[in-house]
Amino acid sequence: MALAPAVPPPDPGGRTALRPLATTDAAAIRRIYGPGAVRHLPRPPMDARQADAWLARHLRERPGPWRLTTWGITAGPAAVPHEKPPLIGVIRLVRRARYAAEIAFILHEDVWGRGHATRALALVLPRAFDDLDLIILRARHHRDNTAARRVLTRAGFVLREATEDQVTCLHTRGAWQAATDPWSTLLPG
Repeated sequence: MALAPAVPPPDPGGRTALRPLATTDAAAIRRIYGPGAVRHLPRPPMDARQADAWLARHLRERPGPWRLTTWGITAGPAAVPHEKPPLIGVIRLVRRARYAAEIAFILHEDVWGRGHATRALALVLPRAFDDLDLIILRARHHRDNTAARRVLTRAGFVLREATEDQVTCLHTRGAWQAATDPWSTLLPG
């Protein structure tokens, strides 16, 4: 049985939160996938049509265990009460096997270096390992994207493989449990 894409709670500092994507997010998605942010991706910046198609694809429900779960990353409250806070990025989790998934994130270049990616990962990791019962997470980034490497390292990912243009990092449930509950490594089983 697939779990609904529940939204993890906001970080204790209240600066970064995750929310479900909305049909009104296409313009924000286009800004997020702008020229600076796609510099290390194998794609050009999005135009309006591509942003609409991307959003429609990520809003659709995918049945079964091969579920794509995408959350919008926000910073701070909405400018107008009762409206969704604006997106500054997205983070997605794609199940690749029963106990394995790939995680990816992207932020608008105006908010780089403020800790939002690190906090967004910290919000998704408990969901991945505890709620979805995953054992391993994989993240990939361009070899020249040293900021992504630092974010993944801070979140507990370790280098697995490096090619001419791509770095693959892994995080395991065992490492997650040891980091969140050091006593778990002392228990049998």
